[in-house]
Amino acid sequence: MDSTRRLRGLLGSQLIVGIISFTNPDYMAQPWHQFLIYIGYNIVAILVNAFMTDILPHITKVAFIWSITGFVLISITLLACASPTYSSRDVVYKEFINETGWPDGIVSLLGLLQAGLGLTGYDAVAHVI
Repeated sequence: MDSTRRLRGLLGSQLIVGIISFTNPDYMAQPWHQFLIYIGYNIVAILVNAFMTDILPHITKVAFIWSITGFVLISITLLACASPTYSSRDVVYKEFINETGWPDGIVSLLGLLQAGLGLTGYDAVAHVI
């Protein structure tokens, strides 16, 4: 299994544990919870890829529609919430506010991680080629 597939399984399990923690304040996440979700996620992926290849085009179409819909909804929401008071160029491009308690360097790298994860799909295409 290449690193891109492992990364997707790990991100999926982190997302599920995060949603459970967010909706259930009393829930205490344990490392083994995430590991079991990761294993389950990968087992489902293996089963779909091995035995249900006829539904893969439908899954791709649903994922594409989900992505476009999410982009449109997030864009509309952000524009609607920021419409009367946009931030200046200096605030957007020059000001760095770190209220996390983590060092500035780590926070900067974690902020860049989101942009890097958007390129993992391109990495998968390179592996297929």
